[in-house]
Amino acid sequence: MASGNVYIYELNAKVSWNKKLASESRIHSNKANKSAVEVFAANIEKLLANAVLLDSEISTDSSKSKMPYTEFMHSLYTIANLDGTNILVKIYIEQAFSKKSGEDFYRAYDVKYIEKVAEFDKGVLLDNKGLTQSHSATEYSVLYLYSLVKTYDKSFHPAPEANPLLLNKDGTPRVFYHQTNARFTEFNTKNQRAGRLDTDTPTGLFFLSYLSFSGSWGAFL
Repeated sequence: MASGNVYIYELNAKVSWNKKLASESRIHSNKANKSAVEVFAANIEKLLANAVLLDSEISTDSSKSKMPYTEFMHSLYTIANLDGTNILVKIYIEQAFSKKSGEDFYRAYDVKYIEKVAEFDKGVLLDNKGLTQSHSATEYSVLYLYSLVKTYDKSFHPAPEANPLLLNKDGTPRVFYHQTNARFTEFNTKNQRAGRLDTDTPTGLFFLSYLSFSGSWGAFL
């Protein structure tokens, strides 16, 4: 397979891959799924373009194939349609520090076949000839994907359930806005100015779910 890279918004980084991805994925797969993970590895760019980051953990020295100074392993998930069958796919992204550049770099480390899942409109269409431009879209919500991951990936350990008020209908985090005259990078209710000018939230923090600028609440959003 050819090497390449693609920008992943959720990691704010370019993720690269090379021929080692296919061999590493075969090593970590069972006999029945080896041919499938080879197809996944060959189509890694399209899979990554449709994948969602659902887990990150501190890396441990569990494999000699990991890069020196590995810091984190990120888990992205997507649905692949292989020969008419929808399959839940997990992609491990390794984040490591480069002493040469002094910066972190990211690479696709392993692609896993998790489970066959129920039919729905479109998955990432895969076959031995690769992806086609007319059949490359995914149509499912993040919330639905998350429920599949919780059900079928036994190594996935979800965080405590978030308050529904903090989520959009599709399960993605909801964006909130806070207007203030202060300059800071972290909210802290113990700050002496927190809530001081807001009688509705004297000991808390005030947010809006929509972008609305009013000078009376402060000069910064």
